[in-house]
Amino acid sequence: MKKVEPLSEAIVFFTNESPKWWVQYLKVGFRHCFVALRSGNDWIIYDPLLKSTTFCVIPNYTASMLKEHFKQLGCLNIEVDVRNTTNNRMYLATTCVTRVALAIGIPSKPWWTPYKLYKEIIKMKG
Repeated sequence: MKKVEPLSEAIVFFTNESPKWWVQYLKVGFRHCFVALRSGNDWIIYDPLLKSTTFCVIPNYTASMLKEHFKQLGCLNIEVDVRNTTNNRMYLATTCVTRVALAIGIPSKPWWTPYKLYKEIIKMKG
């Protein structure tokens, strides 16, 4: 079994694609989010959906290769440093936003939208 390296960086992806009817009320381009977490030379894709969660390991990709791949699929992306956090609060409304925020270690607020998460990451980056 391969040893899992500590998470060093992340890329958060925002997309317009979502199977839920109610996402039509969210900002265009920010209707769903998921995250790629770097562990050694591998990327772990964490895609939290309401009824299921998908994990996928992509070996030997650079950040730019991964960003270009998802850009071609219509995703906007933003790089972020993974923070170690003790904020393990779970909310009754676990959405893609709250779960991605927990995965990258930033305080999440219930009812955030993908666009508000994007704006918060931009604000954090200064």
